[in-house]
Amino acid sequence: MRRIGLILALLVAVPAAAQEANKTPLAPQQGGTSAVEAILTEAPQGTRFGLLVVDAQGRTIMARDPDGRFMPGSVTKLFTTAAALALLPGTDEADVAGGTQVWLDPVAGSKTPDVRLVGRGDARMSSAPDCRQDCLASLADAVAARTRQVRHVIGDASLWPDQRWAPGMSWNNIGTSSGTAVSALNLDDNLVRVTITPTRPGQPPQVSLAGPLTLRNESRTVDADQPLTLAIERPVNGTELRIYGDIPAGTAPVTRRVGIDDPARTAAWSLRRMLEARGVKVRGAERAVYRPVDGFDRAGPNTFASISAAGSQAPLATLLPPPLVEDVTVINKQSQNLHAQALHRRLGLIEGTGSEEAVPAITPSALA
Repeated sequence: MRRIGLILALLVAVPAAAQEANKTPLAPQQGGTSAVEAILTEAPQGTRFGLLVVDAQGRTIMARDPDGRFMPGSVTKLFTTAAALALLPGTDEADVAGGTQVWLDPVAGSKTPDVRLVGRGDARMSSAPDCRQDCLASLADAVAARTRQVRHVIGDASLWPDQRWAPGMSWNNIGTSSGTAVSALNLDDNLVRVTITPTRPGQPPQVSLAGPLTLRNESRTVDADQPLTLAIERPVNGTELRIYGDIPAGTAPVTRRVGIDDPARTAAWSLRRMLEARGVKVRGAERAVYRPVDGFDRAGPNTFASISAAGSQAPLATLLPPPLVEDVTVINKQSQNLHAQALHRRLGLIEGTGSEEAVPAITPSALA
């Protein structure tokens, strides 16, 4: 814990020489007001600020209502990332432990295997056409090089208990880019891209949807001089995407990214289409595997019993994501909720037994 405290202290420390020279914007200027305090006074009426900055020795550099009660928000990400830098080994090296794997699982009585995409906590895997590292396409290539026919395509997120939202997540954020579900298997920030292209006035626009959602298109193309009023809705825990409103003719295509509720199945859906594009025949369906929070296996339309320890003896291929320290930058600069929560859960794996079977304590501390 001393290492974490030191890291956090260094994040806010101001060099002593600068303090003595009174050049820091945190130090009081003429009239007893710092440059930061002067900026805060320009905020709209009713805005509240709580601020406490200390140096490495714990001496207060600046304080403004330090004992006030506030919703901490994304500042708490600093604690998650600081803990990761202090406690996780090799954060400045390639993320060997987190790389997503693809397995070919034999099926009893059949020569056609299942394809299983196994998530190991990485939140950065991408299916983008211009992907250069940590790419789902690399795993699809590995399968296509080994076999031309598979049965089911299974997204396996059973490494962690199936708690897709932390307890502090507000329901009205679910479905947005800041409240998408988190699991051990993640792809494209667990967002689905929707592109809406206008056609002729009076006609519905064309909609491109890259994900396993049902589309309800109630939008229309209007004259070029009309306003853009498009809206997109998806009910919490629902799979129907409703698009309504107007898009003017001649407008450039409008692209939005929508949060999802089922990351493992969505990743399997994407892998299936990549396999089919490579000439691999998929005879079954895409499915998902999660570990129930209560510890008991369950079955449903898109849920298998946990099988992460079964099947073939070794993965066919494993991705090698970039160092976690690079994701720390993304988390803090972009306030990336999914990546922060995934990193927080990976920290839980080092407690207790230290094995992948350890169940992390899931709290809202990593989220805004």
